[in-house]
This record gives sequence, C-alpha cells and structure tokens, in this order.
Amino acid sequence: TLLRELAGVYLILGDRQRHRAYSLAAIALASAPEPVTTAAQARALPGIGPSIAAKIEAFVKTDRCAVLDRIYLSRKWEVMSRLVGIWGVGPSTAAHWMARGIESVEALRESGTLLSDRQAMGVKFYDDFQARMPRDEIDVHIGVVAKVVDELPDARDLGLVTVPAGSWRRGKSSAHD
Repeated sequence: TLLRELAGVYLILGDRQRHRAYSLAAIALASAPEPVTTAAQARALPGIGPSIAAKIEAFVKTDRCAVLDRIYLSRKWEVMSRLVGIWGVGPSTAAHWMARGIESVEALRESGTLLSDRQAMGVKFYDDFQARMPRDEIDVHIGVVAKVVDELPDARDLGLVTVPAGSWRRGKSSAHD
C-alpha cells in the first residue's frame, strides 16, 4: 500500500519519525472497517494526521503520490537505496558514507573504508545479492533444503517443515530475497 511504501522509503532514508508515522498510519488504515477515500475519513482513524490524510485522499483521486515521485527522482534516494542494498549497511552508515562522497559500491571499494565482516561480504558479493534467481532454480534450492530438514534427527517429532516465503510465495517468476 501507499503508506507502507512511504514507511519503507523513509526507513531507507533514515527518517525514523516519518517511518514510524507512516507505519502506524498503514496499520490504522488497514484496520478501518470500510474503505477510506477522503481526508476526513482518514483523519477519523487513530494515528493519521492532516498531512497523511491529505496524501491518502490525493492518492485515491490520482493514483499518484507527489512525495514519492519527488523522492524517487532525488539523488539522495538513488544513493541511499544503492548503499543500503549492501548487506550489513543501514541508513546511518549509508548517510555517513554519502556525506563523505561515497555514492556507489565501486567508490566504497576504492575508498579504503574500514568495513565490518558483514559489510565486506556485502560489498564482495553485491552483484550476486542483487541478481534475481529464476523460479525454477529456487524450486531446486527448496527441494535441497527440504531434503536436509527432513533428514534431521527428530525433524518430524519436532514439527520441522520447510516453508518457502518472500517472492516465491507471492508467485513471482524470479526473486532475490
């Protein structure tokens, strides 16, 4: 939904206050007894103020969100979303690197920046982590994991099962999660 997308964007940008506000608003909107189409209806829900209510109404009318459009076109979004895509890197670290002029994985590699073990692995395998895996290849991996789990001692007694999730569960043709 729009509010969950905004919450996710603000999480990546490191804006904890907006992330929390949009997350709570998304929960309130999802629990509304009837569809919400106006700012007034949105304002009646707990945790939704005038600004978020106006965005909900505008989105319902136009199927667009000007704030998201601006963010997705910004240089900050381009850089932050790329840097937090490195395993082991959160918004604070990405913002710190961005302030130092590091705006890409290549620039990070060349900078000589001291990295944690996770970050070093994230940089080393960045392209692999970003690559999408076809569904039929995922099915092979699921089969291997399920076989290993089934062969564990007491697996059945403990109720261990293999449950694929993420993009695979949602029926996507490929995934990187």
